[in-house]
Amino acid sequence: FAELARRESQCSSASSGGDLGLFGPGKMVQEFDTALFPAEDAPQPGAILGPVVTDFGCHLI
Repeated sequence: FAELARRESQCSSASSGGDLGLFGPGKMVQEFDTALFPAEDAPQPGAILGPVVTDFGCHLI
């Protein structure tokens, strides 16, 4: 994934292999909050979510 992100991503995170680092609720766009911090049934660590579509593009989280 990291190699593909470096090569194909248009995001500033491309240089870090698509890694956005750690962040909590309210720090990213609403679509990320909805996917990552639902009221019930939070995703398990290591889960792959997406695609999540935002105004910035299509994301795998």
